[in-house]
Amino acid sequence: MDKEFLAYLVLILTIIGGLTGFITFLLIKYKNRKKKVISGTIQSICDGNVSVFFDKDNNVTIIPYAKDKYGVGRAVEKPHILKTPYRAQELGCWVRKLMAVCRNGKPCSNEQLMIMLNFPGWKEFTVGKRNISIHYQREYGVVLNSTIRRQDGSYQFNSVGAARTVPPDITDKQLGEALLGLLDQCRA
Repeated sequence: MDKEFLAYLVLILTIIGGLTGFITFLLIKYKNRKKKVISGTIQSICDGNVSVFFDKDNNVTIIPYAKDKYGVGRAVEKPHILKTPYRAQELGCWVRKLMAVCRNGKPCSNEQLMIMLNFPGWKEFTVGKRNISIHYQREYGVVLNSTIRRQDGSYQFNSVGAARTVPPDITDKQLGEALLGLLDQCRA
């Protein structure tokens, strides 16, 4: 009787262990499938404003902006820096992420921005840097403007209106390629 009970108990535990393993396998497979689907979707750009700065070595500093309570554009959050080499997709991905930050980001002062960038002032930060301004407009989509640096360290658009527009559902790679394509039109 004890041998039969022990055999029955081993059989039950084996079945339970097998079912547990099978269910665990299915859950892992489902989670991985769900991650692939999410990463394959494109988050449309529906607002935001960033400035993308390229130094002489093409290292990138991306600064997101939002209007403060007085309507003045102020940097929000911490700027992101990409060191070369980077891919167009990585550049586009960071621009998309930081444009989304503009929606709820808290504006910081110029002094706080300079501390984050590790520069004494704006003029010193912009020396030798080319800039592309990017913002969302409902009528046009994502607007990219090449710029020229002025002696005071500020930038002005090279053209009236949009230098280039891209759809809000552009892929990260295409967005990065569009930015890099405008770089030749910028002057430091």
